[in-house]
Amino acid sequence: MEQTQTLRALQEAPDSIEDLASIPRLTLADLPRKNADIPHRGQPLGGAKLYVHELPTSGIAYVDLGMDLSSVPDDLLPLVPILGRALMEMGTARTNFVDLTRKIAMTTGGIWPQVFVSTVREADGGCAPDPCALLFLRAKATGENLPAMLDIMAEVLTQPGFADVERLTKIVLESKARREQQLIPAGHTLAAARLKARYGVAQAMSETMHGVTGLFALRELAARIQTDPDGVVRDLHRLLGLILNRDAMVVNITAEGTTLTQALPQLEALVAGLPAAKWERAARALPTLPEREGLLLPAQVNYVVTGGNVRALNAQPGFASGVVCKFLRAGYLWERVRVQGGAYGAGVSFSRTSGNLLFSSYRDPNTSRTVEAFHAVAPYLAQLSIDPAELEKSIIGTIGDIDHYMLPDAKGFTALARELVGETDDFRQTIREAVLGATSADFANFGLAVEAVAKKGAIVLPAAARRWKRAAWT
Repeated sequence: MEQTQTLRALQEAPDSIEDLASIPRLTLADLPRKNADIPHRGQPLGGAKLYVHELPTSGIAYVDLGMDLSSVPDDLLPLVPILGRALMEMGTARTNFVDLTRKIAMTTGGIWPQVFVSTVREADGGCAPDPCALLFLRAKATGENLPAMLDIMAEVLTQPGFADVERLTKIVLESKARREQQLIPAGHTLAAARLKARYGVAQAMSETMHGVTGLFALRELAARIQTDPDGVVRDLHRLLGLILNRDAMVVNITAEGTTLTQALPQLEALVAGLPAAKWERAARALPTLPEREGLLLPAQVNYVVTGGNVRALNAQPGFASGVVCKFLRAGYLWERVRVQGGAYGAGVSFSRTSGNLLFSSYRDPNTSRTVEAFHAVAPYLAQLSIDPAELEKSIIGTIGDIDHYMLPDAKGFTALARELVGETDDFRQTIREAVLGATSADFANFGLAVEAVAKKGAIVLPAAARRWKRAAWT
């Protein structure tokens, strides 16, 4: 008991001013005042939308083909990740899986699927009623191999080989096993997706494909493919038919010089060879979920996620919210949840696009104690008198997140994502200036948003059954 009391005193004691001053660091004067621009332009491409990013890529072309998921009904959404894998891992009508894999390895740097779903920001700061949802095939190759890469992408899209039921079954079972293996190491991510699903269509779609709902659907698919394999194959063809439409496609390329010049007509030819069809948005409905939800996990640790949508609660965290989040992660949450509470990690996140504000703990021995710590953030911020040096550190750290290093392909895809979700260069510059000019008033505004979320938000708690205590729900 004496050792525990001594440890607690050490944990709660602040670092000395002398020790903190000995750590070398940047100052605000070292930070650039303007965001780094990523060159990009948009233009039509035979009905599709083309986005071009001319960047130094050492002769490599990075191509992304995005298929719109807006017309996919809710019952087919869990099949989207399986479709992505099936396109690249089942061969085609004219090339078997082994030969296709060998051809991809010999002529490209890889072709892979990626799902992108996001709320879209409107010019007035609100959210558009319809989200941006795309299944991308992303690929890269040197300039001389670009025609071969585009031929492969056209082949897998227009001549899919879904008939190999044995191969398809392996993909489904492997996907199910991967999801189940991630339940423990990524419990906080699963819970966060579940919590956000009740607040927006984009988040609900994402949870249906990759969250708890997606896992349950994948388990049902694994059973169904044993009894009705032909029906599963028909659903894959139906799903591909709904999204493979050149008039709703997004094409993105990052390249330079002659590689880019030669690529544009080749991309135009690829898009021209794809089908065109009328399409309409599928009806969407948010799931009906309880405000307090427990998920039973076969684990010895817990994951606590609390939060809500600040726009729905008429709260305004402010454009400098990233500074407050950085400060809380490095200070209050670190001390209360990780050091004193024993959790492996703790965090807070705010999406300026969707308006979702979340607190989470990772590999946590506690439940109710952590919920109490999250709910105490608002009074902590209300009485906080922040040290100017600590504020400066948080500003510098936030700018570091904004200016993080990216390779050329990441720059091109990031610029595309910003375009798709409505984040203009002017808006991002407004965010940067708010971060650089953050004051104690921003902390007070953020605290009011946290208070609203604590009163009317939700809790999702993945935990072992023995940890489900009534106190966690208060």
